[in-house]
Amino acid sequence: MGSGSFPQTLKGYAARIKNVRIMDTTLKLKYPEWVDIGSDEQDCYSALNDVPGNNVEPVFYFGGPGQGPQCN
Repeated sequence: MGSGSFPQTLKGYAARIKNVRIMDTTLKLKYPEWVDIGSDEQDCYSALNDVPGNNVEPVFYFGGPGQGPQCN
């Protein structure tokens, strides 16, 4: 997925998701109030929640090489 590199090194080329929305209990779409990132295999994949500036919604980048002896 993406370029095969970690998003921290090639932010413009990694796989990305933008305009993320969740539906609340009133059925309205909104940006999540709390966002966390993580990876079970940090040597293989990672994620980055980038906030480019004020009044600009974050872009969620993810990816990595995903192959190698350290990856399950």
